[in-house]
Amino acid sequence: MEQLNKNLTELYQSKWKHFSEKLLEITNSNDYPVKPTNPLLIKIPNEDEYKKADIKIMIFGKETNDWDRHFKNNIVLIQSFYVHFFINKTNKNTFHRLNTPFWIGVKNFLERIKQRYPDKTIYFLWNNVIKVGIKTKKGKPPRYIREIEKTYFPVLKEEINILRPDIVLFLSGNGYDKYLKAQFPSMSFEPIKNYPIDQLTEVNLENVDLAFRSYHPFFLITRRLMNDFFNAILDNIKI
Repeated sequence: MEQLNKNLTELYQSKWKHFSEKLLEITNSNDYPVKPTNPLLIKIPNEDEYKKADIKIMIFGKETNDWDRHFKNNIVLIQSFYVHFFINKTNKNTFHRLNTPFWIGVKNFLERIKQRYPDKTIYFLWNNVIKVGIKTKKGKPPRYIREIEKTYFPVLKEEINILRPDIVLFLSGNGYDKYLKAQFPSMSFEPIKNYPIDQLTEVNLENVDLAFRSYHPFFLITRRLMNDFFNAILDNIKI
């Protein structure tokens, strides 16, 4: 039985009624020029492989940019889109085609940790600090969308409690710390040697042994910092 996926679906269902009603109000109203896209709802593509993996990694971006266009108000459909994305985009034959800065950063980090631990199996899941992005646009959603998520759909902590990743990496920069703290009230930051805490930090996160927060890959790539930052993170990982 795919118990983890079942638990994720039940989590989303438990918060869906009021959350979806509020998103539909915005979707159907002319008073809101910016419309929400679908929330990023996780479903593990291969739960058996995930459970057996030696190292389970969850990597957070900031927010989705137009995740399957308009809000569809269907948990199963939205979760299936997550699975479809992973199967078609992150398999060994096509992962190299994901050439946005975020996915370049993800691929870089995963390649480095595989090199450090060649004898261990690794399973990666993607998440976002802000679950609901903007339909057909990029960037942070307006406050009226963020407030709906904050009030009716604060699921990050429970997702982690269900999935229990060994490593969590927030590639969101310190500008998104306030959104993380709203969902992880007990989280705290510890400096990593030679790096200011606003640039790179170890994160004390409940039910996670190893967690880190770094800049978004766009920042790292444009300033040629990715090698240094990711090596510093890996130097602080002992599996």
